[in-house]
Amino acid sequence: MHCSKCKTANPARAKFCLECGTQLGLRCGACGEGAIAGAKFCVACGAAITLAAPSMEPVRDRPAVVEPVGERRQLTVLFSDLVGSTRMSERLDPEDYREIIDRYRACVG
Repeated sequence: MHCSKCKTANPARAKFCLECGTQLGLRCGACGEGAIAGAKFCVACGAAITLAAPSMEPVRDRPAVVEPVGERRQLTVLFSDLVGSTRMSERLDPEDYREIIDRYRACVG
């Protein structure tokens, strides 16, 4: 039987999809009895066949989904500016400018 949700092929005796855990096949919404293919009414209780609500019982042998938990962290940010650095970068050779900036960072870092 193929899962209607993820299309995975499952063994004929499977009640839940091996891949996503979705309940397989039609079930009577009133009593939960498995429906016969093409039947309009339940053979156990006579109710009209509808899709049963998804089972609230967890699927066995599958890891529980763990929701990520937020964490507060203290963070300090330092901003510094070298006045006139943009004009200086336009006038100097890139290697010379980088050397000046590296020395500046060493002093303030």
